[in-house]
Amino acid sequence: MLLLRGANGVAEPRLRAAVDAAVAGYPSVAALSRVVAARQWNTSVETLRTLLLALLGLSVVIAFFSLANTMSLSVAERRGEFGLLRALGMTRDQLRRTLTAESVVMSMLGVGVGIVLGIVCGWALSRSLAIVSEARFAVSGAFVAAFAALGVLVGMAAGVLPARRSATAPIVESLRKE
Repeated sequence: MLLLRGANGVAEPRLRAAVDAAVAGYPSVAALSRVVAARQWNTSVETLRTLLLALLGLSVVIAFFSLANTMSLSVAERRGEFGLLRALGMTRDQLRRTLTAESVVMSMLGVGVGIVLGIVCGWALSRSLAIVSEARFAVSGAFVAAFAALGVLVGMAAGVLPARRSATAPIVESLRKE
């Protein structure tokens, strides 16, 4: 890549004609103006952005199943603990809310770490692109808030089934040792 700047007073069409004439004998060399190069970079960055958003959506789905699996294993391992709490007076609704809150807290920890790492990686990527283009770093607060809300919903949804299963288990069955 070779970047050229015309001398003071040289009109861009004249500079463009001189550059086109200089590279005319080299078919593998392309002369691009700043506007065309910026348009190509914008297209590439938009494609990358779309790909990253698709990967983000896929990671939300994977996070849902991972969190649901973790909660199911947690409930299975602590069955005796929940039976004892129920025997001491905890209601089924209180147990359901406790397990759902635990699931939401776990998901919010993951969302928080993901947002921080995403912002840092986005900043680093924009800084590296700024070398060859006029890329600027920007964070959409609405976008971040939407994914944080989605993380809360995923946490709640992932905790519903294990919480229901634990709350409906008979107390005597939960206290039984295996």
